[in-house]
Amino acid sequence: MASLAVLLLRGGSLPRVTFLTRDWVHDLTVRVAGYMDEQSGGREALAFRVFDWFRLPISDAEWDSAGWNLGDIARPHVEQAMGVDLSQFDRIAMVIDQFNAGLGAWHPEGKPYLHLGAQDLTPALYQHELGHMFGAEHANLDLPPAPAEYGDRFCVMGAEGGKFSFMDPDPDHDFAAEFGTNEWRFCNQCFGLFFDGDPMNKGTCPGAAIAGTGHRAQGYDFYLRHDVPEASTEERDWRMCSRCLLLFRGPQTPQSVCPAGGTHTTTSTDHLLERDVPPGPGQPDWRLCKRCGSIFFDGYPTKGRCAAGGEHDMAAPGSEYSLAHDIRSLNETGPGMIAPTLLACGWLDLGRHGADVGTPLRARPGGTVASVRALQGAPAPGSAGPPVVLFADGLTEDRLVLEYRIRDGWDRGLPDAASGVGASAGWVLAHRTTATGRRTSLLIGEMPARPAAMVSLPDAELRVKVASVDDGGRAVTLRLDSAALPAPGDLAQKVVLPDASDFAPALCSVGNNLFLAWTGTDRRVNLALSVDGGATFPIRHVSGETSEHGPALTARGGHVHLAWTGGEGRLNVAEVVWTEPSPPTIAGLTNKVTLSDTSPHAPSVTGESGDLFLAWTGHDDALNLLISEDGGRTWAQKHTFKEFSSAAPAVEDTPEGRLHLAWKASDGEVLSAAWVDLARVGNPPVLQVNPGRPLARKSVLPDTTDHAPALVSHRGRLHVAWTGEGDSNLNLAAPIVSTAGYAKRVFATESSDAGPTVERHGRAFAMAWRGSGNLKLNVAMIRDRALLMDDFRTGRDSFLVEGGSTLTRFQDGEMRGGRRMTRSSADPPGADPGAGAQVHVGHGGLALTVGARYGAVVEVGYGWAGDGTAGPGLGLNMREGGADRICVELGAVAASVVELTVALFTPQTMYAANAFVQRGTAEFLFRDFGGGAPDLGAVSHVQLTFQVIGGHAGAVSPNNPTLRIDGIEVRA
Repeated sequence: MASLAVLLLRGGSLPRVTFLTRDWVHDLTVRVAGYMDEQSGGREALAFRVFDWFRLPISDAEWDSAGWNLGDIARPHVEQAMGVDLSQFDRIAMVIDQFNAGLGAWHPEGKPYLHLGAQDLTPALYQHELGHMFGAEHANLDLPPAPAEYGDRFCVMGAEGGKFSFMDPDPDHDFAAEFGTNEWRFCNQCFGLFFDGDPMNKGTCPGAAIAGTGHRAQGYDFYLRHDVPEASTEERDWRMCSRCLLLFRGPQTPQSVCPAGGTHTTTSTDHLLERDVPPGPGQPDWRLCKRCGSIFFDGYPTKGRCAAGGEHDMAAPGSEYSLAHDIRSLNETGPGMIAPTLLACGWLDLGRHGADVGTPLRARPGGTVASVRALQGAPAPGSAGPPVVLFADGLTEDRLVLEYRIRDGWDRGLPDAASGVGASAGWVLAHRTTATGRRTSLLIGEMPARPAAMVSLPDAELRVKVASVDDGGRAVTLRLDSAALPAPGDLAQKVVLPDASDFAPALCSVGNNLFLAWTGTDRRVNLALSVDGGATFPIRHVSGETSEHGPALTARGGHVHLAWTGGEGRLNVAEVVWTEPSPPTIAGLTNKVTLSDTSPHAPSVTGESGDLFLAWTGHDDALNLLISEDGGRTWAQKHTFKEFSSAAPAVEDTPEGRLHLAWKASDGEVLSAAWVDLARVGNPPVLQVNPGRPLARKSVLPDTTDHAPALVSHRGRLHVAWTGEGDSNLNLAAPIVSTAGYAKRVFATESSDAGPTVERHGRAFAMAWRGSGNLKLNVAMIRDRALLMDDFRTGRDSFLVEGGSTLTRFQDGEMRGGRRMTRSSADPPGADPGAGAQVHVGHGGLALTVGARYGAVVEVGYGWAGDGTAGPGLGLNMREGGADRICVELGAVAASVVELTVALFTPQTMYAANAFVQRGTAEFLFRDFGGGAPDLGAVSHVQLTFQVIGGHAGAVSPNNPTLRIDGIEVRA
């Protein structure tokens, strides 16, 4: 049994900012103790005592400087004044009531003190911090560019949100009648005040990690008076913006800035705020931002995020507003704990209440069907029953766990998955967690528990599909299918150039153009360009730059950047001047920057996401990284990793911003790879490496090399290329930093005395290397074994579909069959503006944007003639190369429901399969289609239909899509 002393503390002369009483905190702790008891399955009965408010007899200066020493300072004063021995308690929680005390944290050096800010004392915060006491770690969410701490909304150890209220009725005080309407909340991302009354609409937040997503509530439930005569201390004309949901200074700020685009949209309700009043029961420190026109909380050292960029800026003359709140609204609690958190606390017995599904799935490909009941805290010790967790080892680097959660009990505040077509009782969640030792948590997949819903888990190369919802919604049956690891393709179209080099070359792809760079035997840096897929490189340029190592290349938005190690080992970066008429030309280099950093090896550079990243090995063998956010003109935010290499590293980023690093260890020849954890911090925000955890998901590969490796990312999978140690053969493997195993191809007929380079070029990879012995440059293509239907890079189009109408368009290009049919229909127009649908095709995706609370259908077809008739057909063998599935890459899903139907037509019949899909990869196994194992050797037409229900509140534009389809392909 754990024991807890709760001290309610004040210090110095600062006034209190809450009304919290000892009895209220006691009742709150009773509730929290009950939560811990139920989550632990009766294993933990928290004994506690709450002591009444006590002002420490210390000066303001002593109080301000106490910091983490507050527990040691307060303890003897409390013991003497209250006649109590605090040593009888395992832990001591200190509730601190002053304007600058917020949130909560345990003592960083392991002392038994928990610091809690009274103004943020919700049960959820209390439960979160006590979860740490029992061994729980933070519940994190997998996002590019790296996992987001606290991001899991399904666990009390994760993000704010998903809570419910157990407010006790107070017949003597009608707070709402006196103070107005509630559900106005502080957003802990942008620090603004937003309306949180719609569970399906959280507006648009300028501080969200993913642009265009909503606010995140924290703390008090504020009440705002409205549409009544103002008191002498009140200011009127505060309005809610109907698009971003922030409270802003209505007609008084015509130059406002809305994070959903343009200026705020005024609504009719006229809210009143207390202005420039003495400190009282409300929360002070709310101010008007003079740049965006919204109100923001100014009680923290930082000032949130402004829609106009950077932090909020207080408007002159700096009027201060005070917002009323109901202390009963602090009764927000839950949600319950996820399976990894229960495992970390030692409360979940997988042997008794879990089912191991790993054996059939590790067969690759493999499959199994398993049922799981809703997880609502840990089952009681010694109890028996059907599994509440499915788990598997060997599919990812960590243990994979699957659970089912429903909106009941402590989880009654979870996000609503029950509205719309195919209503759901709850959510199916996929987490990664360590199997032993310190238990971590990472949410890698989620889907509503409605029949036919599916989620693809790239980490495990696994598809999870809901087969049925059972026992009145208390259990689900899942179909799990593991895919074969994606093997690299075959080396083809090899070309041996007359040029020679003592070092590894570099490649870079821009559209149909393939650049090659190398250091000649005279040590001058050379550039060449191919417009025929690497068959010839007739366009040449010999620069005046020299190097004792090979160069590096990358493309950034059509711009080509070259990096090399120049004189005295100094690192250099410049932009390649080239034009794209027929034929293209290379004119030379411009904007050269010579850095003060040096390296005894070649550098590596990448810029797919828009920012440039330069990696190198220092003279001490330490790996280093520099970042440029202005196209290579300036380089900052240097980070030196605690990893060491005796060769150059490889760096690769993705359009989503995920950065990868690979290297060979300096104390051996072992290859390693990891994600670089990036974040934008400061004002203005700058991109930097997370100093606390710079590398995530480090993988040590079972292969060795004498030379620098190369990296390439393609369709969400990271590939690594290297020259084998001893045999010098070229190798390519995938996926890296995603699964416990990987598929490797050895090109045994090719060898090199240096490392290769590999680059994504169209539908294939291009590989270049310096041959063994003869030093000649070699270039070849590696054909992807997947059959690409469409990557939406050609056939651009954009059109608006009015509500209640249907529009059909055709686009020609490099898709399967050479023509794409796009047809869209939108719901009838309603009272709100924005009804209808915007369709934008091309530039690497098909984007559909639907107004909030509306729906639309978009169909994508192949094999149809220009008039919409059957046409000549595709004559497509979808089973070629052992293919067994069609995959649809969904880059963005902001709708509440997306149902996808895939129809495959043959001369004999039509096969169809459907599923409710989420962001990521939707995989339709051929056995999902009618007939079980249809004959797909002669497919004439392919039709995909996306039914989208519920858009979002953001601006309707291609840059803010409700749904984005990134690619369609057939693969094994």
